[in-house]
Amino acid sequence: MSDLPAIQRPIVLACGIARFDAIRESIAKVLRPTGLSFADSRHYFKGIRSHLEANGHQVFHSKVSFAAGVETRSQELADQIDDILEESGTKQVHLIAHSMGGLDARHMIVGVQGMADKIHSLTTIGTPHTGSSVADYMLEHGLADWVVAFRRIIDLEGVHDLTTEACEAFNEKHEAAEAANDVIYSTWSSASQEVFRPLKSASQIITESEGPNDGLVSVASQEWKPVLIGPTDKIVRQRQFPFPADHLNQLGWWGPSGWDAPFHSLSVISQWKQRFRETEQQVKDLYLRIADELRDL
Repeated sequence: MSDLPAIQRPIVLACGIARFDAIRESIAKVLRPTGLSFADSRHYFKGIRSHLEANGHQVFHSKVSFAAGVETRSQELADQIDDILEESGTKQVHLIAHSMGGLDARHMIVGVQGMADKIHSLTTIGTPHTGSSVADYMLEHGLADWVVAFRRIIDLEGVHDLTTEACEAFNEKHEAAEAANDVIYSTWSSASQEVFRPLKSASQIITESEGPNDGLVSVASQEWKPVLIGPTDKIVRQRQFPFPADHLNQLGWWGPSGWDAPFHSLSVISQWKQRFRETEQQVKDLYLRIADELRDL
C-alpha cells in the first residue's frame, strides 16, 4: 500500500521505565479480547491519546517491558511500530517518548535494522539523554544488589542504562549515525522547584550535581545537545515547557509537594483538585501543540 500524506502519519506515545499504571495495563490486556477497554484517563499518558484523537490525530500507545534494559525495550518498541505501520497503512510514524522511552527510541533507531527509515521524527520529553545522577546514586547505594536479587522475578536491568556513564558511552558511539539518518529529533525539557513529595530527595541530589531538574532528570540531560556532529551535522530542536513541570506533570499528572497535616481541610483538598485539573489541561494542550507541529514536518 502506498504511503499516506505526511499529515496522516500516526503518532506513537512511548512510556518510560517502571510505569506506574503497569497493573492497570495488565488488566486491560486481559480484557482486550473480550472487547472491553479502559478510558485513557488513568493511563501513563493521562488522557493525552483521546485529546489528540479528538483533534484529528491518529494515536497509538506502546507497551514495553516494565524495567528491562534498553536493548530489550527497543526491540519490543520496534515490533509494535511494525504492527502499527501495518494497521495504519503508512510507512512512517512520529514518536513522542517520555523519560526512558526516549532512550528506547534512540537505541531502536540506530540498533534495529531498518527502523531509522520508519521513524519520521522523535520528540522526547523529560528524557535523560546524558543520564541521571539519581540512577548513579541509587546503584552506588544498594540498588545494584536489588537488581541482582530480583532477577529471577522481574527484570530491572534498565536502571543501568540510565546512568551517566552508560548514556555517555551510547552518545559517543552513535552520534555520527544519529546525525546521518533522516529522523528529525526534538527535545522538550522542564524544571520545577515544586516537585511531587516522593521526588524531593532525588531532586536535591540532581540539583547539587547537575542543576535545575524535574525531580528525576536535569534540564541539561533532557536537552541533550543542540547539534549532532557527523558527516552532515544535524540540529536538535530544543524546546522548553512553557510552565513549571516535574517528571509527573510532564504526563498530565499532579501530586502535592507536601503534606501539612494528616487530614486537610476541604478547602485545601479543593485547591489540590483544582491544581490537578489545571495541570492535566495544560499538558494535554501542550501535547496537542506538539502533535499539530508534527503535521508540518
